[in-house]
Amino acid sequence: MKKSGSKKNPGKCWAIVPAIFFPVFLCAAVLFAETVQTPKQTWRAFEVSYNRVWNAMVRVVVKDSKYAVRAADPEEGFLSTWPKSTNKNGKTKVRTTVNANVKKSPEGTLVTVSCVMEEFVAVQGAKKGRWVVIPSDGACEASLIDAISNKIRGKK
Repeated sequence: MKKSGSKKNPGKCWAIVPAIFFPVFLCAAVLFAETVQTPKQTWRAFEVSYNRVWNAMVRVVVKDSKYAVRAADPEEGFLSTWPKSTNKNGKTKVRTTVNANVKKSPEGTLVTVSCVMEEFVAVQGAKKGRWVVIPSDGACEASLIDAISNKIRGKK
């Protein structure tokens, strides 16, 4: 009596597996690709002088966005701010610190912005809590880069 399928012809089973799992894999890859956001730009090169980019960056961060300067060195092209607190959704406290660099590069003058986001987590039953670093979604960096670009082009 002959047994069905098994040891004499194992190749049939493996020929069916890709036909079943490939469409499942393809659907999962498409769904995953749609949920992953494109990273926002945190740097930009400008074809203008270093001083013009530095002044635009300082005006955007300090005057327009109202961040208090913690440290600045125009010679090194570095600016750091003190944390600025905001209320998110009316309840959650979030504070943001901005670090910006301006450097000369072969592409022009390069600006890099990094925002450190922290959320206040309260201890249950107390008014105390602690600040926890949360990942930046890139919106802070992208908006500052766009504002610097607009300032350089003369837009308000």
